[in-house]
Amino acid sequence: MTTTYYILDHEVILLSPEPVLRAFDRIYGRFKDPGACGLPGTVERTHARIAIEQTGDVWTVSTPWDTLRCAEEEGLTHLLFFMQNHVVKGARSVLAVHGASLVVEGRGCILAAPSATGKTTLTVELVRRGARFLSDEIAALSTAEAVQHAFPRAIGLREDSLRVLELDPDVIHAALRVQGEITIVVDPAQIAGNRIDVSTAPEVVLFLAPPGEASADVDPGLDYLELGFSALPECAQARLSAIPRVRSVSVLAGRPYPTLRVAYTKGERIIEETERALAGSGAVICGHHRGASLPIDYAAAPTLSPLSAGAGIMRLLPSAMNMHALAGIVPPEKILFHLSRLLGHVQFFELTPGRLKDTADLVERVCREATVTHRQ
Repeated sequence: MTTTYYILDHEVILLSPEPVLRAFDRIYGRFKDPGACGLPGTVERTHARIAIEQTGDVWTVSTPWDTLRCAEEEGLTHLLFFMQNHVVKGARSVLAVHGASLVVEGRGCILAAPSATGKTTLTVELVRRGARFLSDEIAALSTAEAVQHAFPRAIGLREDSLRVLELDPDVIHAALRVQGEITIVVDPAQIAGNRIDVSTAPEVVLFLAPPGEASADVDPGLDYLELGFSALPECAQARLSAIPRVRSVSVLAGRPYPTLRVAYTKGERIIEETERALAGSGAVICGHHRGASLPIDYAAAPTLSPLSAGAGIMRLLPSAMNMHALAGIVPPEKILFHLSRLLGHVQFFELTPGRLKDTADLVERVCREATVTHRQ
């Protein structure tokens, strides 16, 4: 079967067996609408063709960027990450930032965060309270003007998040098994009562950050990169350890996803090298975090710190690079130029989430007070 999706400034043609298309549609169905992202009609769309073939228990996922052969149960996982990471990598008219995109208290808000920092859970709580929804995973910034566009994919929740949120079963769109883990798929329109936006002006950016690691195993003379994986082969640790500037690679416990902490020479940039080292290994990265961290304590109170515009834009740079939006195609200096030009007026904050309702209260207050300050 063949289905066409319109994702950012791409027209994506997906050729796949019917059961895969049905599962895929539960997450990406809104992208069948050419206007779902809110991009102007003058955008020149590029075309991508993705095909899935099944031979016995082996799937072949062929895309313009890569071809993967994997076990049947991994096929949907690889397809989802291709759509998330690789389609936005080739987008011409948007800069993709790893984060949720909302309108909170009437103000455009981006929750920039690596995986497993509570971003999705917080997004659902804010939408349930009345925030307008643009996206959960990708905040798409126009490269031409200060506008954040929608990435209206359905929301995927882990079962523990579903319990914390105490969601009504009626809003559950589907339950899919992705890489051995049950993902509860929630249609944001059902939670939001159709409070769905396609574009808005960004005015507040909050960086969701786990607590900093203060234990003795962190060397202040090194930098750290934490990688979360939805698929982590046994060879990944050895491949990362072989990178010349890497000093050590350790496994982190207590995370929702398998996570490795890479310690490396201070001041270096190694994200692109880690991707090259893991190419062809079967590893599927679901998130990056700069620095060393502890898991979020959801019984603790949230904390908030304001950031200067310069510091905020520098913090947002790796969120764009980590999303693979333009890494390897446009140099970091050009991404930094776009961010500085588009977000010079934005107010930036660092937020360490804690108790869910208290954290949502804090986000609403920041946006409400920032709006008052902006109007004055």
